[in-house]
Amino acid sequence: SGKLEFTLEQNRPLEPEEVAVLYDEVIRLRGLVGELQDLSRLEAGHAMLDKTLIAFPAYFSDFQVLLEAEAESRNIDLRVDIASDVEYCYADSKRLKQIILNLINNAFRYTAEGGIVKVRVWQDKNEFYFSVQDTGIGIASDELDRIFERFYRVDKSHSQEISGTGLGLAIARNAIITHRGAIKVHSEEGVGTTFTVRIPLNYIA
Repeated sequence: SGKLEFTLEQNRPLEPEEVAVLYDEVIRLRGLVGELQDLSRLEAGHAMLDKTLIAFPAYFSDFQVLLEAEAESRNIDLRVDIASDVEYCYADSKRLKQIILNLINNAFRYTAEGGIVKVRVWQDKNEFYFSVQDTGIGIASDELDRIFERFYRVDKSHSQEISGTGLGLAIARNAIITHRGAIKVHSEEGVGTTFTVRIPLNYIA
């Protein structure tokens, strides 16, 4: 920030709160570099998957508490509907969690207080599906083709107010493609957005 630059130019010791700001920025930049490296590996096809059978209801419940706490802190109603016949999915445990968290956290960021985020999970004979639907600001039709680009943000007027690196959707999409899956998005401005993910149940990489 300008204040920190001025302090360094004056060659005076930093105040504790200024050190805290610098520390937070270092952590943020470290996370950004890590996400860029991760995305580069996915895009280059160098990310190796460790695919296993995952007992999905128990797997999701392990981090559902954290998602519910985040939703509560934002005054957002998080609703989760896992179909009764969903038992297992076949995926890389770490990557699947990354996909789910990126999509849900993205929904949180673009949904105002009092809004709703719905997570649905279901399957058919060959495919595992989950969707994340929000009542957020929505995405204009001419922006839908660009939302998976690195650093692309919808609603430029609010870009400074919305946290995140702008890499979450790009990482999620590439991790899904690495699983031989697909992601679709449907959105309406002022109404909300739904991301739907499809991952094969029996693909062996």
